[in-house]
Amino acid sequence: MNDLVIHTEGLVKLFGKTRAVDGLDLKVPRGSVYGFLGRNGAGKTTTVKTLLGLLRPSAGSAQVLGYDIGRDLIAILERTGFVPENKMLFGTLTPAQIVHFNQGYFPKWSNALVARYADLFEIPMQTPFSRLSLGNKTKVCHLLALCQGADLLILDEPSIGLDPVITDLLLRVLLEDHVSDGKTVFLSSHQLAEVERIADWVGIIDKGRFCWKRASRTSGRTTGSFGPPAMPRRPSLPPISWRCKVPRISGAIW
Repeated sequence: MNDLVIHTEGLVKLFGKTRAVDGLDLKVPRGSVYGFLGRNGAGKTTTVKTLLGLLRPSAGSAQVLGYDIGRDLIAILERTGFVPENKMLFGTLTPAQIVHFNQGYFPKWSNALVARYADLFEIPMQTPFSRLSLGNKTKVCHLLALCQGADLLILDEPSIGLDPVITDLLLRVLLEDHVSDGKTVFLSSHQLAEVERIADWVGIIDKGRFCWKRASRTSGRTTGSFGPPAMPRRPSLPPISWRCKVPRISGAIW
């Protein structure tokens, strides 16, 4: 079994002459929480879309769950839960109807988890999606990703619209219900505060390139090696005292 759930080498994505992703070497160990940080426009969402086959890479290689993104996209999508940056689904359908529509595509789908997370996150399951608040739309997207039995969750700006209580609850669910079972979370965000609470590994990009990456001090590992270490799990979410300094990004606000 491959111990790297996401592995890219020299990944490049061009939009005309703009290098949105510029030679990215990314390694995400199995069973970890990887915080993928950067300012708006740093290349985070472009990287995520490329990993999921929504954009074709201009150069380099990428594997997700051991599958090549160019040849094995269906196998990747069957095993990956995705929460996009733009939380838009079928506007006229209710969350309950969206669940019914989605469940047939995923063999490991769990209706028991649907009931659990709908109650836990207080989602109005009978209200049309277009009439939901931004926070409730985000909750529905997380419910769909969490209930499909995915080996990998890719979450792009996962806390948009969520209040602090629900954000804290979501982070606990990710750790206790997903990662503790040996699964992996790739969390793309510009919110350092939420990432630093749960991340085992942190990588920060700017202009499509890594400018800083290492094991998070929250995980008890301090080496900069990106091999496949054992992943100790934390029983709770303690307060974090460290702060990430990125001297190469002048004027950055996290």
